[in-house]
Amino acid sequence: MNNNDDEEKVMPPEQPREEESRLRKRSLWLALWAALVAVALIIGLSVGLTHPVSNEPDTLGSSNIVPTTTTPPSLPVDNPPTGGNNKFESKGKTFDVRMNIFSPAVLDGYLNGEELRTDLDQSVRFFVNNFIEQQLRYNEEQQRFPVPEEDGFAGPTFESDSSTTGGNVPESSPSADGATDFDTNNQEEGVDEADSVKSDGTYVYAAYGDVLVVWEALTGTFVVNYTLPAVEKTTQGGGGGGGGFPEEDMVMDSMYPYNPKASIHAISLENDRLVLYVKGYGPEVKEQMDVEFACHDAFSTRIIVLDTTAPSQGIPVLTEKDIQGAFRDARCIGPKCHVVTSCNFDLWSLTNELYRWNFQDLNATEYRGQAAAIVEPKIAKYVNLMYEAITAHVDDGDIPNMPKISLWQSTVGANENVVAEVNSGGAIQAFLGLISFDPTIDGELELGSAGVCTPSSWGFTTAIKTDDDDGILVFAARGWDFIPEVNGTGQTTYLMGFGLEGTDAKPALIGSVPGYVQSERAVGIYDGHLRVATTIDVWFDDMIDVMPVESDGGTGDETDSLPIVEGKDPVIAVDEPVFWPRPRNVVQNQVIILKIPPPGEASALEEVARISDLGEEGELIQAVRYFGNIGYAVTFNQTDPFYVLDLATATVVGELKITGFSAYLHSINANNTLLVGVGEEADNNGAILGIQISLFDASDPKNPKLLNKTTVEEDQDTWSSSDVTFDFQAFRYLPLGDEVGIVIMPVRITSWNQGTIGNFDGFYVYDVSRDGGIVLRMTISHVKSQDFYGCYGNNRLPQRSLVFNGNVTTLKGHSIVSTDLDTGEQRWTWELPQQSDNFNGCHCW
Repeated sequence: MNNNDDEEKVMPPEQPREEESRLRKRSLWLALWAALVAVALIIGLSVGLTHPVSNEPDTLGSSNIVPTTTTPPSLPVDNPPTGGNNKFESKGKTFDVRMNIFSPAVLDGYLNGEELRTDLDQSVRFFVNNFIEQQLRYNEEQQRFPVPEEDGFAGPTFESDSSTTGGNVPESSPSADGATDFDTNNQEEGVDEADSVKSDGTYVYAAYGDVLVVWEALTGTFVVNYTLPAVEKTTQGGGGGGGGFPEEDMVMDSMYPYNPKASIHAISLENDRLVLYVKGYGPEVKEQMDVEFACHDAFSTRIIVLDTTAPSQGIPVLTEKDIQGAFRDARCIGPKCHVVTSCNFDLWSLTNELYRWNFQDLNATEYRGQAAAIVEPKIAKYVNLMYEAITAHVDDGDIPNMPKISLWQSTVGANENVVAEVNSGGAIQAFLGLISFDPTIDGELELGSAGVCTPSSWGFTTAIKTDDDDGILVFAARGWDFIPEVNGTGQTTYLMGFGLEGTDAKPALIGSVPGYVQSERAVGIYDGHLRVATTIDVWFDDMIDVMPVESDGGTGDETDSLPIVEGKDPVIAVDEPVFWPRPRNVVQNQVIILKIPPPGEASALEEVARISDLGEEGELIQAVRYFGNIGYAVTFNQTDPFYVLDLATATVVGELKITGFSAYLHSINANNTLLVGVGEEADNNGAILGIQISLFDASDPKNPKLLNKTTVEEDQDTWSSSDVTFDFQAFRYLPLGDEVGIVIMPVRITSWNQGTIGNFDGFYVYDVSRDGGIVLRMTISHVKSQDFYGCYGNNRLPQRSLVFNGNVTTLKGHSIVSTDLDTGEQRWTWELPQQSDNFNGCHCW
């Protein structure tokens, strides 16, 4: 998978020794540029390039958002070139390239397939150009290692087992008798997120590898299971016309070198329809189609719809459909479901024959020409494969609802090498598909198809409900953009929004903000505005180092005066220096507020306010939550500043500094001023100590308080962790009244020095209230310490909890446990069977 934001940057080789006159000439040239940069910086600092923000408002604002006092850089819309689109042009390399710039003009989409093919062709040539130029720059050792970017069931047991539940419930604990809470921990009201466990209150449906397990919610009585059909053994290992990769989340049978096994990645439950999002059938589907593919993960998602009208009588398959790309996410608004997939283009398959060491006798000009002759016939074929991938779910001749392909930069700096470096994996690397359908309609699934070509498959999805079955879905994709304030190119989050009308999705909004988002909770929509919290910690100077490259002179005479290193070709320097980008490290956090265009009006997001410079030097955003016009943010390096934000006036209202940090925040009262935080404790030097739970009071927003906190570990020779810090659906809060409730969360404790003694894997249950603070109510163990290590299999239950009539059902690993929240007694437990087939992927218990 190609992810340029995670790629290790390869540094250029040192400059070889040259004639003294040439060095003097370059030194003068560099000195001139250094002077110009210094003058530019002085001018920039004198006029002020930041967004001033007041940090001391009187109260939380309830009026319209107050705009920033300076105008931030915006998407280019003025004086566009002929044709209505802003363009990036590159000439003088192997291929001349002309691409759209990321701007509102791309929302117009395509009139016909030829327009799409033309833009795909230009994006492929952009990638090939970058590869060839990198080969010319890198020495032989670097050339040889190009780095693509990245990332029969039995029933339950009813015997009590003291080893699975530890401790007695404190007498002061509030009663949970009759309490029920089983919904997914969703971010937005009215939008149901896909998860690996769902319940309708009567039955629980859980994904367990290639098996869907169903049991009665109250009694734990086994009802039925559905096992995915076996995957046919295939010779299909990938796409792109050669080579490829095994699909994600595969189980490999040890008897065969490549024998994938399907797995249920997530499920949605709408009325009496259960939707399974399955990975694993891609190789089988591709071999049956018997064609080449542009994506190594082509058709690797299967949608299966089951009928849950009467689970006790079975859950028959109603329909199924293989869709393009790997599953990323799904949201359902009403009965309409919207699935996000990623079809990752295998662009590197075009460059197998273009490595520089195959052309050692050619100079740069000859190498470019030879490379062009080799790759030219491949480009047209590969563009056709990309086109087929993008149009897989529309009728022949139609185009899915998508914006035009573009270089995901709204502004390009003066140094084209920076553009090439930050887009080294290609201007577009994946097609993010948005497939919409209604699972409650009988018959074959009718799919709505939309999507966008993105610079990587990394990113997050958020959606809100705006009407009965309508809403807005926003992709937050990672990329790069030129930032005038630093005269360089930095990490950027690009926002592409789709208006949802039933099963129809259309491009509706576009925008970009500096920095990367860290989770889907960092993006929120409220009252016609989009809020985005980002961190930028890497950027590239627009002009950095002088880098020698091979001369285009063609004579080779210059090599006589250069040092010859045994086993290496001489590097021929040109008369003019080439600037080679090098990453700079800087940390900057901000929350940016953008106005969403009116419904039906496709346009750019307009920045109306910004909260800048959150956190102290070196601190990164760890957690963000939005509640109407109130926001909370946590940053961390050595201490944890907890910030209260007024999003109506774009100001920091209050701040609290404590040790450690929270990675997840959850409101536990009606006005969202009492919050539970789950994260890590740390010492005064920032060293992580283990899981902690905190209780924050922001009823006085200017003076937020830490009411209480507790840590999991009591022994310095242990280490604790919890999936809640990165998987928010693992968190459960059971309200028992306003500002009173129970927190249920998975916890794992590993003993460093005691071997099979002192380990724990299960759930911690806490009483939480304003007056009582945080008190451990009970622990629920899912495995004995001596069985903590072992080989069980690849089928694993998600770490989830659900509450039915005062009993909490916890799922983890291979066991399901029901526990009375008032007495701590175990009601029933269920150990799911291990796999019966051979496997070589061994997971602990």
